[in-house]
Amino acid sequence: MLINRIKYDEPVIATTGDKTWFDEYEEEYECNKCGAYIHESHPHYAEQSKDYHLCWDCAFLEEKIGSDEYMKHQGGLDAYYDAYRHEGEIVLVKKGRKPPWETKTDSRFTPEYKRWRQKVFERDNYTCQHCGKKGGRLNAHHIKPYADFPELRLDLDNGVTLCEKCHKKVHWGD
Repeated sequence: MLINRIKYDEPVIATTGDKTWFDEYEEEYECNKCGAYIHESHPHYAEQSKDYHLCWDCAFLEEKIGSDEYMKHQGGLDAYYDAYRHEGEIVLVKKGRKPPWETKTDSRFTPEYKRWRQKVFERDNYTCQHCGKKGGRLNAHHIKPYADFPELRLDLDNGVTLCEKCHKKVHWGD
């Protein structure tokens, strides 16, 4: 909803793509769903005739705009991520991957997976293969990603023992 209209001393030129006009006001809105402040220059969804305005996140969550439109205004992330709606939240997923709720994650809890994990630890003598630390909190890391190579999930040659610290470095860097 409109919360503030500021009149300019002199009209200014305003433009949106192929349309240009003289504007006399600067407007500020409040998101009708979450109450967030919206400046007119920020991307937002509007139904002017109803004085109905949604911030960009709420517009996506309310399905007023699609994933591609939403991602255009996410600082260049549109080249790398797709946006999804899930349980009232916005979730960004790397392009080409399925959202986590569409993939089976329960296979990490099967007896076969637990055996694979144990065999990786035994083969590596319960020692982190990056820093050499023995014992402690260890992870059986998939060399080729678990999500991308389902056929290699239980392949012993696709596993390596890493301590938690090194495992985090492998996935997220320093």
